[in-house]
Amino acid sequence: MEDVHRILYATGFIGETELGHWNAEEIVSEIGARLGRPVDRAELEPAWLASFPVDEQVLELVGRIAVRHRTAILTNNDLLLREALLGARPDFAGRFGDIVFSAAIHAVKPAAEAFRRTLSIVNAEPSETLFIDDSDSHVAGALQAGICAVRFQSARQLAAELERHGLLDGS
Repeated sequence: MEDVHRILYATGFIGETELGHWNAEEIVSEIGARLGRPVDRAELEPAWLASFPVDEQVLELVGRIAVRHRTAILTNNDLLLREALLGARPDFAGRFGDIVFSAAIHAVKPAAEAFRRTLSIVNAEPSETLFIDDSDSHVAGALQAGICAVRFQSARQLAAELERHGLLDGS
């Protein structure tokens, strides 16, 4: 595991993929080259998906909100994960109006540019946006970009925050 971390993270490769410097097929090929053996995409995708855990309670909350409000995801992830996630979870399309991957916008959170590019894609103003993230630095970045932001801690806490912001009617 230390070798995988060193090969993928310590070299800056993952950072490059999150900025969109590699497409999905190039990521698979490069990982194989770095590991010194061919890697099958079908073998790699489950490992990539493991880095994007889905909280079903949160997804249920998003579904409730999506009935009356626009919803979106902004994630610091690469194009391989985008393809794998959208293939594995087609239900996301019905809950999120937009799913924005940093690799597609060539900017990562907490940089203000990531928020500006995402707001442009979702056609929203900072003042009409609530950003939720489990990272203090990402929340701080959103706040600096003029976006109301909340740090995610649990589905229960999120429900309370959504109600406080008038996005969830408690039903």
